[in-house]
Amino acid sequence: VDWRTVRMLAPGLVAGAIGGAWLADHLDTRQLAMVFGVFALLAGLQMIFFRARTQEHPLPGPAGSGLTGLAIGGISSMVGIGGGSMTAPWLMWHGVLAQRAVATAAACGYPIALAGTLSFLVLGPGGESGNVVGYVHLHALAGIVVFSIVAAPLGAAAVHRTPAGAVRKVFGVLMLVVAARMLL
Repeated sequence: VDWRTVRMLAPGLVAGAIGGAWLADHLDTRQLAMVFGVFALLAGLQMIFFRARTQEHPLPGPAGSGLTGLAIGGISSMVGIGGGSMTAPWLMWHGVLAQRAVATAAACGYPIALAGTLSFLVLGPGGESGNVVGYVHLHALAGIVVFSIVAAPLGAAAVHRTPAGAVRKVFGVLMLVVAARMLL
C-alpha cells in the first residue's frame, strides 16, 4: 500500500463520498448506474487491451489527487461501490504496478465506505423495521463486513502471487462484468 497516495486522495475521497451520497439521494439511480456502467466498460477495455506503462510516472500533487479523489469518492458513493474499480485503473494508468495499485485502491476504500455509509445513515428515510437506519440495511451491512474481513486477506494473497499482466486482465474482465450489470 502506498500510504502517501492514500493520504493525498483521502480528503477528496471523503468529500466526494459525502457529496455523492447527497446526489444519490436526489437523482435518478438508473441514470447514475448508466454513467458508472459506461465508465466501467471503458476502464475494463483499457485494462484488457492496452499495454501497461513500463515505469511509474509521477502522480499529480495534492491538488490534482484531491480532485481525482473527489470524483472517485463521488461516483463510488452514488453507485454504492468502494472505489477500487476506479482507483486501481487510475493508478495503473500512471504506471503503478498492478499489485501496488490494487492494494492502495483497497486502502482508499475505507474513507469512501466510512463517509458514504455515515452520509446514507443520515440522509435516508429509514425503514419500517429496526433493521434499516437511513438507507442502510443493518443485516446486509453486517454480512458484507464479515465476509470482507474473511475474503480480503485471501484476495491480497492471490494478487501478490499473480503476475501483474494477469492481474490487469482479471481486473479488466471484472470491470466488464460490473459494466454489464450496471448497463443491464
